[in-house]
Amino acid sequence: MKRRNISVLRNEINERAKEFESLSRDVWIKTNSEIDAPRLHALGVVTFRWNVCENKLYSLLWTLLGLPPEEAQALSYDLNLTGVVSRLKALAKLKLKDKKLLIAIENALAVFENCRRNRNQLTHFTFSLVKTPNSPRYRLALAGRARKPAYQKNVPFEDSLRDIRQVARDIVKLNSQLMVIERRVAKRMRPTIKIKLRDWPRSKPQMLPKLLSPSKS
Repeated sequence: MKRRNISVLRNEINERAKEFESLSRDVWIKTNSEIDAPRLHALGVVTFRWNVCENKLYSLLWTLLGLPPEEAQALSYDLNLTGVVSRLKALAKLKLKDKKLLIAIENALAVFENCRRNRNQLTHFTFSLVKTPNSPRYRLALAGRARKPAYQKNVPFEDSLRDIRQVARDIVKLNSQLMVIERRVAKRMRPTIKIKLRDWPRSKPQMLPKLLSPSKS
């Protein structure tokens, strides 16, 4: 991260310091946290950032369609994410001749799939009780939801604060990756458009995020 960006981020955090302090005294948070508040916050961050991610995916599709936003939105309305991804792949191969850009898009969509699966697991879950290590107590854990009508035992998955925050970090990195790609695609589609690509780092292929696995607890 550039020094300027770090400085801006530090100033924003300092300005919101009082807000963060007040959260620890918020009675509503204390009485409405069925699981510990830090994990609830992390789950909220995952949801918020995923919504941004979906918006960026649709934005990339609209850019590839090369239509005014209102027409592109009308054509893509009611498409599920699988439909969006399949159309992105097809349109990219038809309209883009830049091999590096095509590789970047393919990589971003693969990263998107793993992030989607992790987000779904952290959004559509059930609960289970698991024993706390080195303690006779049990804690409420997130568990996978049955995928079939037949009975299925609730299997806890990795739901530690570290695990959930990692998913949030993976998604925000994907957001940045999609933003860079969308601007490069826009420049390829419309060379006269005023986009200063030098202001955006090159989109480097990312390693696929680790999928949340069943908990060992």
